Parts: sequence; structure tokens; C-alpha cells
Amino acid sequence: MKKFVFIGIQMWVASSMLWAQEAADSVATDSVATKEVQLEGVTVKAARVVKMVDGMKVFPSQAQLEASADGYSLLQKLSLPGIRVDEAMRTITAPEMIGSVQVRINDVPASTQDLLSLEMGTVQSIDFITSPGLRYGDGVAYVIDIHVLRPISGYVVGGEVLQAVNRRHNSDNVYLRMNRGKSEFSFNYDFGWTDFRGYRSEGTTDYALADGTTASVINRTFSYKNPFISNRLSAKYSLAEDEKYLFLATLSQSFGNSPSNHAEKEVIQPLSTDTVTTQSKDRTGTTQLDLYFNLHLPHAQTLTANAVGTYVGSRYGYSYDAVSPYIYNVRGRTYSLTSEWLYENRFKPFTFSVGFKQHQQYLGNEYTGDLLKDNPLHNSGQYLYAQLRGKLFGVGYKAGMGVSHVYYSQQGGSFNYWLPRPKVTLNYPLTSSLSLSYDFEMRSSAPRIAQLTDVTQMNERVLLPFALIEELSIGNPTLKTNPDYEHQLRFDYDSRHVTNSFLALYRNCHRTRMQDIARKEDPLCPSDISPVNGESHSESLSLGTLPDGFPSPFTGEGLGRGSLVQYIFSRTNQGSVQMIYLYDYLTLHLIPEKFDLTLYGTFLRCFNFGDHYTHLRNTLMGGANLNAYLGKFTLSASYDSGWHFLEGEGKGDGGYASYLAVSYRLGKLGSLSLFWQHPFDSDGPENKSELLNRYLHKTVSSRNTDLGNMVSLRLTLHLSHGRRYRTEQQTLKNT
Repeated sequence: MKKFVFIGIQMWVASSMLWAQEAADSVATDSVATKEVQLEGVTVKAARVVKMVDGMKVFPSQAQLEASADGYSLLQKLSLPGIRVDEAMRTITAPEMIGSVQVRINDVPASTQDLLSLEMGTVQSIDFITSPGLRYGDGVAYVIDIHVLRPISGYVVGGEVLQAVNRRHNSDNVYLRMNRGKSEFSFNYDFGWTDFRGYRSEGTTDYALADGTTASVINRTFSYKNPFISNRLSAKYSLAEDEKYLFLATLSQSFGNSPSNHAEKEVIQPLSTDTVTTQSKDRTGTTQLDLYFNLHLPHAQTLTANAVGTYVGSRYGYSYDAVSPYIYNVRGRTYSLTSEWLYENRFKPFTFSVGFKQHQQYLGNEYTGDLLKDNPLHNSGQYLYAQLRGKLFGVGYKAGMGVSHVYYSQQGGSFNYWLPRPKVTLNYPLTSSLSLSYDFEMRSSAPRIAQLTDVTQMNERVLLPFALIEELSIGNPTLKTNPDYEHQLRFDYDSRHVTNSFLALYRNCHRTRMQDIARKEDPLCPSDISPVNGESHSESLSLGTLPDGFPSPFTGEGLGRGSLVQYIFSRTNQGSVQMIYLYDYLTLHLIPEKFDLTLYGTFLRCFNFGDHYTHLRNTLMGGANLNAYLGKFTLSASYDSGWHFLEGEGKGDGGYASYLAVSYRLGKLGSLSLFWQHPFDSDGPENKSELLNRYLHKTVSSRNTDLGNMVSLRLTLHLSHGRRYRTEQQTLKNT
């Protein structure tokens, strides 16, 4: 622990020295770094980074815009603190235990297609919200809102092809956007295909038996195939007049098909060594209609409404050839309707906002085979919140209160949960370059549907000389909500040459829903074996249908003489999970507009206090990003050590991520890029997991060799004609 504290102090001292030096260089300036924004002949001087109560407003440099092929490329070059962008795989993530990332364009939630078709010439600024308000819901760690100019004439047509040279992976997108006056019509089509076959894993499970002995099973996956094809088509219409109203309607249809997920593994058990085959197929179709409306009212008031209707149809089949075959099929139908209303009034001393969200969902799954259970589920929720934002005595503040109601109804019962959510954010500028912010939030979360359902699933069967071991998973309808308390302290510094962000976070999840594994032993007799899926084991494991080699009749005393030993996985409300998370994110603009280097380091301390255990863990993580803008060429390099954590009894070590990239700008026509993922590593990154339970200990190590030395080409093309944009005056406020 002393070692970690010493390293943290070193990082803080080094950053402070840089801050002090830069502050001395810019003491006479009012903003830390400036950039000229040109809007139809009008030049506006704006700070490259402007502090806000809940984050910062970032103005991309001209070099960054010119070197970016799409929204993912732009966000990667901005190196936003805590955000990990993978251009090749098109993902934007934060550390898993911190939360998710929500991306918007002009305050409207953005899809992958929206980011791929983003026109760099229209991008004005980006709001990076590090402390999202009550509006954005639970579990959102960061919000990225990209502000763009709205075209009033012309059209743009374009596309992007991403093809792996040495792997079975492809992702394509084409789009068309036409503007005339207040109207815009746009169409997007997205196609993807992946067939990775290099997945390999090895796991060991040690079962602690009641007589003090241990039974071990080794699983090795040696063959894997999982082809997946996706299609998505969307049409969008918008009608807008600046500072008056915006209406947006989007209709989309997507299809996903995994026709044959096939895996073969070697299972080494005490009595035999077998080859086990698992097969699954999955087909999903989604239809969605999204309506969005924003109205500017007199006296600095705005009203926003959003409604989304979704239908999802799916078919899933699964088979597991183990000690005895386990086969089932599921046909699912999901209907959902989500709506949101937001009213905002910008009074002179503060801004007041109040919002209401409502969600209705029906989920119907029809099971056949060894999992016989029809379990229709109704889910509804309401969320009401109010918030104030402003500045008082030089301190920016944002404070509010939200209350959620969650309702589940399924066969056998219903569940009601009321969830309060107070939140306070304070921000104080210590100097023109350095700001301090504090954030407190208490949130409560309801159990997920899968944690409540009474469907029991078989995970594993192991044959011993005189016993049969089963692993089962079952929901717990008695689960309760639990409060999560979170405190954040953040220092942000920005200058022409240095940007630094330091975060200290403490989270306490009290009486949270933690995994519980029970061990149960019964005589293996057809008359009194516990039911699974509503059926007695005697129907599927009778004296006449026992696996070869199982002793019959069952005689003897104690464990090992005709016993059924079940390890039942469920969740219960237990002690607490606590976390201390420290990170420092340093970006050096070594040569402004030409060469940027980002270094970051993270320390994570995990505390897990269950009813029967205490698990602690310290981890250090880090990474680096490099971007060089060399005329028409852009060179990029990225490395991330992966996320390492311990939650409850589950220990995880995510594999590292790295890539090298070079892009060449084809004038106004587009760009050509080459990506090399996980260079010089033919095996690919290794992922590890471990289960630390008193009855059952598991370790699993997996790799996907398809991700090692993966080389991809990306061609981005766009053609525009007659594009004109409405002149807008930018007003920047440090609030």
C-alpha cells in the first residue's frame, strides 16, 4: 500500500510542477489556449478548453479536424480523460466499473451511423461532461455532446469501408444527406460481418465436497467458430429553425444473425476425458421509431420531448453435449415504449430544469426442450427529476433530486421498487488554468430481470465415482434495492502545452446484490431429487438412463455413495462493495497542432465484504496515446494495459489493447487508413477471470488469436455539393 501511495504522490508532484510552470507562463492571460473559429467570414477567438460546472467545452484544432475521418477518429485524437476509443472496432468506452459513455450530437443521442457520417467541417465544439446530471439516467459516467452547424442547402453522399486484411472481419457504411431550407432528409445503411475462429480458453474448476475432498475438472476449448452478420437501415427526417424548434423522426430496421456458433472443448473429469460440443444459433430483428421535438419558448425557456417505440423478435437455440445432453430453444418477443419530457428555464441567477421519463416493456419468451418455462414479463418505470444550475460567490453549482419507480410483473408475483437519487456538483476555478470540482451522488438500483426470474438453468454436470455434481443458476425474487454512495474530487488543468486531469473517487455499495453459491447434497434417488425447471431429475436421470459407468444400485454411507451434489448460483443482499479509484490523465502538446502525447495511470483499491468472505485487491493500470500530424499524413499509436478488478467473489483481468495507425488525407474526397492491432503479438491479448468461493474455485484464461497482429484497411469517401450553413454566433460561458 505504501508503494501505491508513493507512486500517487510522485504523479501528483510531477503534475503540480508542470502546472506551476505553465501558470507562470500564462499568468497574464485570461484563457489558457486559444483557437480561431471561422464562421462565414467572421472570426471568433475562443479558448481551446473552457471549464464548465460539470466538465469542459473542447474546441478541436484544425489539424485534428482535417485528420479525422469520422466521429470515432475525432474523439480518439482529442484524448478525453477516462475515455477509450477504438477506431478499428468502433467502440467508445470507460472503465467497466465506472459506467458507460453516452454520445450525442446537438443534444440528440447519436448512433454508430451518426458518428460514421459526421461531417468534420460542421463540428464547432464538444461538451465533455464528466459529471452527468440527473437527466442522463443511472450508470452513465461520461456524456460527449458534439455541437455541429446545421446545413441549409446541398447534399453530401459518402461511405466507409473497413476491411481486415488478414482476418474475417468487415464493416461498411454508406449514407446520403440532403438539405433544403429547414428540412433535412438522410439515409444510412450499415453492414457488418465477422467470423473469428481463433478463440481458445482453458479453465480449471475445483469443487470442495462435504467430506473435505476436492474434485477437479479441466476445460480446454480447442475449436471455435462464431460467424455473425448484421444489417441496419435507417431513414431520418428533420425540420428545424435555429433558436426556435427542431423536429426529428428516425425509422430504423436492423437484423443480426449468428447462424452457427460452434465450440468444441476437452473436459477432463475424475472418471473420464470427453470431447464436449456446444452449439447455438441466434437471430434477432429490431424495428424502431424515434421521435424528437425541441421548442424554444419566450423568456429563455425550452421544452424537449422524445418518444421511442421498439419491437424486437428473436430466436435462439442452444445445445450442450455433456454427461447428459442439455438442449433448449427460445422464441422471444419484446415490445417497449420509452418517452421523455424536459422543461428548462434559464433564469438570470440560475437555470431550472425538470424532467420526466417513462418506460413500458413487455417481454415474452417461449422455451422448449430441456428448459420448459414460458415466463412473460411486464416491466415499467417512471423517473421524475428536478435540478438547479448556476454560480454563487464564484462557485459553479448543480444540484438536484430524482426519484424512480420500477415495476416488474411475471408469473408468480410482482416487484415494486422506489429509488431516490440526490446529486450535487460544485466547481471552483482556483486559477485561470486550474479548477477544482466535487461531486456527490446517492443512487439506488433495482435488481435486473435475470436476477429475479425463477427459471433455473443447468450450467455444468460432473461425474464422480459415487456422486454426480451439478452447477445450477437460479434467480432470487426476494432481492432488495441498495443505496450506492459516490464521492468524486477532480482537479483539471489546461494550458497551451499541458492538459492534466486528476480524479479521486470513492464508492460504497451498501447491502448490494452479491453472488451467493450454496452447496446442497442429496441421495441420488428417483423419489426425492430436487426439481430443475419444474421437472424432477428422475425424468431425465433415472436408474435406467444414468450415464455409463455410474454405480447402481446406490448403496453405502456418506458422500461418495450415490450422492447428488448441487452448487446453486444465485444473488443475495450482502455486506458491501467499496472502491477507491485514482487516476491521472496527462496530455502534452509537445508541438502544438503537430504532436500530442497522452500518458495516464490508474490505481484501484477494491473492498468486498460478503456474508461469508472478505476479499481485497490493489491494482495499477495505465496507458498512452500518441498523435502526430504531418501534413496529409497522421500517425497514431495507442496502448492500454486493460481493466483489472475484484467485485464480490469475481476477479477479472482484462487483456491489453494496442494499435498503430497511419492515415493519408485524399484532399476533400476522403482518407485512407491502415490499422495494426496488437502488433508483434500473434496470440492476442489474454483475458483472465477467477472465482474465489469457499465451495467452488474457478480460473479461466482465454485468448482470441484473430485479434493478434490484425491488420485492417479503412477507406472513407464523401462528396458534397452546394453545402451552405446558417451563420451562428457562439457565446461561451464558464458555467
